[in-house]
Amino acid sequence: MRLMHLGFNVYVLGDTVVPPLRAGDALIAISGSGRTRSVITVAEAAKSVGAKVIALTTYINSPLAKLSDIIVEIPGRTKVSSENDYYTRQLIGIYEPLAPLGTLFELVAMVVLDAVVAELMVQLGKTEEDLKKLHANIEI
Repeated sequence: MRLMHLGFNVYVLGDTVVPPLRAGDALIAISGSGRTRSVITVAEAAKSVGAKVIALTTYINSPLAKLSDIIVEIPGRTKVSSENDYYTRQLIGIYEPLAPLGTLFELVAMVVLDAVVAELMVQLGKTEEDLKKLHANIEI
C-alpha cells in the first residue's frame, strides 16, 4: 500500500486485479525460513519471466535466497530454535517464549520495510501530504 502511495504500480499476489508479471518487474518475496514452498514457487515463476526477485529472509543460503537477485537479511528467529535447553537459550539471547514462531522475523521485516518507504520518500521528494493524495477516500 505504501509503495502505491509513493506512485508505484504494485499488486498483491492473490488479488483479482493482478496483471501479468513481466521482465523488468520486481517481486518482493518474504519468508523467514527461505523455504516456504509457495513463496519459492512464486519466485521461480517470477524468474522464469525475467522479473527480479527481492527476498527478505533470515537465511541467506536458503532456496529463496539462491533464487533472488537481491537478498535482505533479516536476523531473527523464524519458527523453531536449534537450542532445546531453556537456560542455554536465555544465556545466548534466544528468547522465544516472548514471541512465538516467526513473530520476531515478521516484526523486524515490517520495520525494515517501513524504513525503505521512509527512505524512498526522501529519495523521491515525497511528503505525507503527497502520500495522502493517493490514499483511499472511501473506506468500509
